[in-house]
Amino acid sequence: MRNGTGRFFSAEAQISGQLPPRDKCIPGVGFARPIAGNYPAYDRESNNAFSVRLPNGPVVGTTPPSSGDDYEFSGKSPGRANGRPELTPLSPASSTRRVGLSSPRFRRRVHRRTGIDCLWRKFGKVASVEDMTRYVMPAESAPHARTWLAWPAKESVWEDLLPLVRADVARLARAVAEFEPVTMLARREHVEDARRAVGSAVEVVPGPLDDLWMRDTGPTFVGAPGAGIVGIDFNFNGWGQKAEYHLDARVARKVLERAGIPRVIAPIVAEGGAFEVDGAGTLLATESSLVNPSRNPGYDHDAIEKALGELLGITKVVWLQGVAGEDVTDCHVDAVARFAEPGVVLVVCPVDPDPEDVFARAAVQACEILRQATDADGRRFEVVELPQPAAAALPGRRGPDFLYSYANFYVGNGAVYLPVYGDTHNDDRAAGILGDVFPGRAVVRVEYNAVAEGGGGIHCSTQQQPLAAV
Repeated sequence: MRNGTGRFFSAEAQISGQLPPRDKCIPGVGFARPIAGNYPAYDRESNNAFSVRLPNGPVVGTTPPSSGDDYEFSGKSPGRANGRPELTPLSPASSTRRVGLSSPRFRRRVHRRTGIDCLWRKFGKVASVEDMTRYVMPAESAPHARTWLAWPAKESVWEDLLPLVRADVARLARAVAEFEPVTMLARREHVEDARRAVGSAVEVVPGPLDDLWMRDTGPTFVGAPGAGIVGIDFNFNGWGQKAEYHLDARVARKVLERAGIPRVIAPIVAEGGAFEVDGAGTLLATESSLVNPSRNPGYDHDAIEKALGELLGITKVVWLQGVAGEDVTDCHVDAVARFAEPGVVLVVCPVDPDPEDVFARAAVQACEILRQATDADGRRFEVVELPQPAAAALPGRRGPDFLYSYANFYVGNGAVYLPVYGDTHNDDRAAGILGDVFPGRAVVRVEYNAVAEGGGGIHCSTQQQPLAAV
């Protein structure tokens, strides 16, 4: 472990449940756990990757009575034994397989960082990860206990669009609440406004927020047979520190505290929109977002796959290349390809793409890769093509960050929520396709164009909490 000066320091290993002083900021620490076992870690300053071994550490499972400012920490000079962490060079092996390349335009309106050099990662209940391979992320189509949303918080992000963005989010919350419980996280000063907007069917609770993107900032819920549901905190860092995130970094912990669900801290940085699972061992992801030094310096495909395999129950990763550096998310997969069921993938395949558009080229390549790829069971994917709304057919002007993607739908209990854009022909086509691949669910069309101006959509705004482990 390193302190802010880049030198290794000594401190008593915090493996007894005791917490470090609040004034001990440790910006050099990558990922370490107060839990026995081997975990990847990195030193942010040197970008060196390590394996951290905590030989005898019990799980810390208490939530403090104060403001929740308890900190994950473990440390001692490297290479020590006798109950102290041991650091060795990281050389992960992976049992997962990977193929492929690609993805389309996906931007995100952000509030730029103002300089946050030390971010404490806070926790409530922490689950044992002694055997993380038990964990499986259910498909989004599995039954939900509830859906989580976040109330748009900052005028500095949305400016004059904020009232329209809030109206979009309220419209979505009311629609989802027709079929399942919905909980909305809102800043304390916005709770009453949010309650008036969403109505009595939606629960609104106070919590820390910078923005509305619950898919990326909230926990990823997974199940372990016989052990119930736990939540994975993927260490949100503002999409590679492109945006202010000191409050959004606390959203996953707050949601899990509210739900009374144990929290597991991932050994990597990721956002929920960066991966898509079928619930049966297959994951789609973009290299540009996950294998990215702004999130996971020193990590290659194998290291990322190993972490995703252990945390989400993945045995095969299909890699789409994506596009790095052109939008804040570095091209999330949930705007280009989604599962309908194991073996069936919905993909945005542009017709007559602009050869000068890097996102269009990447989308075409993604379609080609997925037509050739197989899932964890060795089946060739059935690729169902989704249309794209025609920009010329949309009413009004659209900004450069506008998300045009029917792939950003959300699958809920009894319904699929489809963003519609005012292109009647393609809106109808997309609704018909979703009705075919999700039989027995209503297709609920939701106007979400103000949020789309910020580069996101319905899926980016939602996070499902499964009803039970798979």
